[in-house]
Amino acid sequence: MLVSLTSLPFFLYLRTLAYSGSLTSPPLAQTLRAALDFDLGPIKLRRREGEQFMTRTERFDFFILFFVFGVLVAGTSSFSVFIAQIFVRFLTLPT
Repeated sequence: MLVSLTSLPFFLYLRTLAYSGSLTSPPLAQTLRAALDFDLGPIKLRRREGEQFMTRTERFDFFILFFVFGVLVAGTSSFSVFIAQIFVRFLTLPT
């Protein structure tokens, strides 16, 4: 009881900080337009009225996270295939 009473103000404070989690996510096309803020010939990827905008630092952070996530997925997938190749020797039945 004492722990819940003393931690209540902390959780109420965290609730005010969790504003971004309560917002709806923008569509993927809008996020990519904000991340790729340049022209691709006839395709215009300029920011439209009312859409999100990324600064150069936010764009750089986005691509770092995108790259690190891709590396982690590729490493996990490669490790899984490697371990499956090792274990297939032990799991096959001799005929």
